[in-house]
Amino acid sequence: MKKIILTTVIVLLSIFNNAKAQTNLNFIGKTFNYQIDNFHLNLEILSDKQAKWTYISAPNNETGKTAVENCKIEEISNGIYKIYWTEKDGSNVVDIFNLNTNEVFVAFTSPNNKLYNYKTSFKIISEKSENMLTIEKVNFKSNNQNVVGLLCKNDNKKKKPAVVILGPICSVKEQSPIQYATRLSEKGFVALCFDARGYGESEGQPRQFESLNNKEEDVKAAIDFLISRNDVDADKIFVIGICNGTNEIMQVSIDDKRIKRIALVSGNYLIKENMVHLLGNEKIWDAHLQRAKLAKEKFEKTGETDYIKIIDSTGNEQLLPPLPIYEWYHPWENKVPYFTYRGGWQNKVTAMSEWETLNFDALYVAKKISKPTLLIHGEMSDGGYEYAKQIFNSILTKNKKSIWMDKTVHFQFYDDPRVIGQSVNEISKWFKQGALL
Repeated sequence: MKKIILTTVIVLLSIFNNAKAQTNLNFIGKTFNYQIDNFHLNLEILSDKQAKWTYISAPNNETGKTAVENCKIEEISNGIYKIYWTEKDGSNVVDIFNLNTNEVFVAFTSPNNKLYNYKTSFKIISEKSENMLTIEKVNFKSNNQNVVGLLCKNDNKKKKPAVVILGPICSVKEQSPIQYATRLSEKGFVALCFDARGYGESEGQPRQFESLNNKEEDVKAAIDFLISRNDVDADKIFVIGICNGTNEIMQVSIDDKRIKRIALVSGNYLIKENMVHLLGNEKIWDAHLQRAKLAKEKFEKTGETDYIKIIDSTGNEQLLPPLPIYEWYHPWENKVPYFTYRGGWQNKVTAMSEWETLNFDALYVAKKISKPTLLIHGEMSDGGYEYAKQIFNSILTKNKKSIWMDKTVHFQFYDDPRVIGQSVNEISKWFKQGALL
């Protein structure tokens, strides 16, 4: 064992502390085996915030002793990492691993402030190759308003393709979007879902305003955020729309050249005939449209916002009258005390929202799509196969693919792991073809 003189360690730590923190590439998941004095130990890097040490052999009957430490990790130079933590007894540990030379520098300060410094070699005895999913709450700006998202990834080993996921009408990130984000991260993507402005944890007024234009801006802002990160390949950006989110994704794919490929999942396509079928009949459709017009005029004149329910068990004045939609969403209203993890879904939406949704022409938009497009639809998804096939046939690009899932209900794309898994497999393959992965 070679002791490092104190001045050398102080100089090293000074240099390391002034170095720019980077991304912990090629460090997380490794288990290091090394010896300092009479202590032979393994150090397993569990995540960017936790490490586990175990004494393989140690004096004072401490062989086998182990602990998980809350730590900080920084990549201070290419292949050189600093990991440091404070133990329960007040001891401070700083380890500096040089993966280029297989050497570790150890600075240990005991509770009585006595400093020990060592230099030794290490072996990497294991390296986890399986995906290590991390979910991080992130913030970014859309039209100068804060948007809150969940960023899912499996490691930081290299720059990865990235995916933005936009969920159903009035949805929050904790519903179907996170189901796709987590699974896509396990496929090697950096995946981002978020609360659109006016929903959940994000800013935006009026609250619960379902604006296709706003959501299109939010998707573009999400892409801005992703390409600003050093773990994202800015040339490999993809987008997914689920249910009503397919409409905004179709439009934004036309407007944003950074998007390479798109996926449309169980779309509730905003075609008049489809919406008439959803609402019940044309008389109800017209009543919803006129109500939205009056609510919009009122808001523009007075600033007052009228709200309607999204779901209800009876009637047809709510945004989504079909009873199965009520039965799926109703549990999301229950948040206290055990269901706060479900996020900020609320059973209300601005009445003027339907002025945008009912006036949107999805077929017109589909005819302008030039990006490679994957369309996935269930036999009992919204509108059945009929309107989804109209959309698919209208899409301009010849580089398109459709997958039709017989005997599959719309809500299975929200919460059934079998259907979501199959969809994610297809989406992953489609996107990776575009990324040449």
